[in-house]
Amino acid sequence: MLAWFKRFSFEWTQKRAFQSYQSVNQEIIFYSESYNYWSHFEQIIRCLWEDHGQRIIYLTSEQTDPVFIKPPEGVTSFCIGKGSVRTSVFVELEGPLVIMTMPDLGVYYIKRSERVKHYAYIFHSINSCHMVYRPRAFDFYDSIFCAGPHQVREIQSLEKLNNLKPKKIIRQGYPRLEAIANDLDRHPSKSNNNSGPNSAIKVLIAPSWGKNALLERHGGNFIEPLLKAGFDVILRPHPETHKHSQHILKGIHARCHKYKNYTLETEVASTASLIEADIMISDYSGAAIEFAFSTQKPVLFVDVPKKINNANYTDHNIDPLEVFIRSEIGEVIPENMLYRMDHYITEAIRKRGTYTDKILQIRKEYIYNFGQSSRIAANELMNILANSTI
Repeated sequence: MLAWFKRFSFEWTQKRAFQSYQSVNQEIIFYSESYNYWSHFEQIIRCLWEDHGQRIIYLTSEQTDPVFIKPPEGVTSFCIGKGSVRTSVFVELEGPLVIMTMPDLGVYYIKRSERVKHYAYIFHSINSCHMVYRPRAFDFYDSIFCAGPHQVREIQSLEKLNNLKPKKIIRQGYPRLEAIANDLDRHPSKSNNNSGPNSAIKVLIAPSWGKNALLERHGGNFIEPLLKAGFDVILRPHPETHKHSQHILKGIHARCHKYKNYTLETEVASTASLIEADIMISDYSGAAIEFAFSTQKPVLFVDVPKKINNANYTDHNIDPLEVFIRSEIGEVIPENMLYRMDHYITEAIRKRGTYTDKILQIRKEYIYNFGQSSRIAANELMNILANSTI
């Protein structure tokens, strides 16, 4: 009870400080549910400050968010928590422009404010948006910043089927891809080239979350054999797996922590494991596409049941990107063949040179403005801001 009261008191004080600051500083507002989403905002905010001199208000739900503890130049940050204080902040929010990467605005407890002129959504996944997201996930946004043409088609189809007013669609691209690629260029020595027969292959396991996701269905059953076979294994669970499936992670830890070649990574905002890994094992996670598109390394996709949050997604007659792209950027592995995962890994590594050009061509087809997406987003946000303050 005391801990709750201290947290509530802190968040309420932050709310008052935010509203006091905002009353004299009508700046662009970014809201982040956790630090894990900062990587989708960081370069855009930097371009807003460096190219346009535009200051930012950054709202976060985590007291441990480094951007709250030590905000970068041009950013003023406040922590509003995840409970009733946050709900009240959004109800009372006012300003010309609010940017988020949280779906379902206006559908559940986070409502639109009548005093906000424009809400913009920035994707935190390259995946399609008509199957894995809920049917009304984007209905109450004014503009959508899309990673690629697949998301544009899907948003337009959602608008048509639901008789919605067309939103402003920005063909932005995906800044996180560029951040990973830039880190890879800066630290090429971290990438294991496996030039000798005794070089350990680094395997990154980074699946999605939910009842049909890889870890929820198979736990450590396929991980321990890889460790015994001598692979260096990095397990990178989805943040929601930490929240909802701790019992599964504890079971994996009990089996695997004794192996020196096992690493559990909890910081998904980091790019280190993406750079170091030679190959990824995943399911339908957007992280798999990020990995392939930024590093040109292959992914092994375990063919678990699809993650479907929109039962009517087939009404759009659009195949989800995360389904059909699997065989283009890696290999699809039947669930009943998990026991042969070591074979699939070594075979994919053997022919990984054949993936590079293919992945680059596919990235060019499905991702807008690679290398320029943050600057394009910043310019578009400034245009929206100008029109919202007239």
